Amino acid sequence: MHKSCFGSIALALKRVLSPMGLEFDPAGLGVEWEGLQAIRESLRNGEPLVKLGKNKSPDSNIQECTANQDLLLPALSRLFVANLKLPSVPRLRPEIEIVYKMCQRQVDEDKTDDDAWDIRKMLRFVKRKASREDPSLES
Repeated sequence: MHKSCFGSIALALKRVLSPMGLEFDPAGLGVEWEGLQAIRESLRNGEPLVKLGKNKSPDSNIQECTANQDLLLPALSRLFVANLKLPSVPRLRPEIEIVYKMCQRQVDEDKTDDDAWDIRKMLRFVKRKASREDPSLES
C-alpha cells in the first residue's frame, strides 16, 4: 500500500516539475536587467535598452546578440526553464517598461513594443543556432 502511494506522489511530482507545459515567464526580468550595472548605466546615459545594427532586418544576427548579451543572458535562462518556448511580446512589454522606469527613462509605447519584438527576435536566433548545434565563431 505504501509503495503505490509513493509511486503516485512521484508521478505527480514528475508532472509538476516537467518543463513541457511551462511557458516563458518574464516576471522579474525588468528588475533583473536594472540590477545589471552595464544595462543600468547605458540606460541612464540615454542609450537604448536594445542595441541594434544599422540595417533592421526581420532576423537577428550574431553582432546584435553579442552587443546585447547582458540583456539576453537572464532571458536565456528563462528560455531554458520554459523548454525553449519563446516569450510572447505582450508579456515582455511590462518588464521593459519597468526597467525604463527604474532608470528614470520615459519611452513611448512604440519603443517598448519594438524592444519586446527585438528581444524575442534575438532569443529566436540563439534558439535556432543552438538547436542546429551551429555555434558561430564570428563576433
